[in-house]
Amino acid sequence: MDLLSLNQNNYVFFVGLLLVSSVVLAVYKDWVLLAPALVVQFLTVAVIANELNETTVRVMLGVIPLAVFLKGVSGIVAGIIFYLTGYALVVERRSHLAQEEAEKSERRGLRYFFRQQEEAEVYRFRYVDYVLPIGAVIIASGTTYALATLVPFSGNILGDFAFYWLGCIGTAIMVVGRDILKLGIGLLVALNGVDLLYALLRNGDSPLVLGASATATILLALLISYLALLFYAKMKTLNLSEGLQRKRRSEA
Repeated sequence: MDLLSLNQNNYVFFVGLLLVSSVVLAVYKDWVLLAPALVVQFLTVAVIANELNETTVRVMLGVIPLAVFLKGVSGIVAGIIFYLTGYALVVERRSHLAQEEAEKSERRGLRYFFRQQEEAEVYRFRYVDYVLPIGAVIIASGTTYALATLVPFSGNILGDFAFYWLGCIGTAIMVVGRDILKLGIGLLVALNGVDLLYALLRNGDSPLVLGASATATILLALLISYLALLFYAKMKTLNLSEGLQRKRRSEA
């Protein structure tokens, strides 16, 4: 299938998808954008990894290589998990806001006032949420170019670039991420780089290894979702620093 292989007609298209999806995952926090971007990145990495692997011993599932199928399915499942997690958080947040409105209407004085002051302090520097990720993307781009130029290892320009790019951008997301979902997404992006490295180095397709990788991806997405929902249920926020500050204030 031409759609599942790199050629002169779609080479720029797949590289562009890899770059755009990575930037969206790094910069934005809206789950409506993050979930589709994660799926696009997984599918793109699946196609690129399959093309860069030069083995002649491939396991096929009909006309689709097994490696592409498992990677794509794991990415789609992970995207659905994050989408449902985001939806659940929206429902929980609406319930929390309704409770706050009830407190306000009943004039429960200081508790509501201090909570409003705390939220105003948090959102006052909201622009930082975009400045830091954009700066991290710029740094990751420069680091990727330097590593791909100075430390090539696969003999393939696209392979070197894609591996270093996914590793750098995944690390950048984890470094500047301020909530559990972003940290988890950064980890999944970095692991995509590991999968790409395995595709460059492996000889032949091992269904056991490929299946284990796909299963690990899905389990990791479920774990991230569970931790995010649990953290929000207790702290009423996904922001790690804000949650810790609220815990310290409640204990004081």
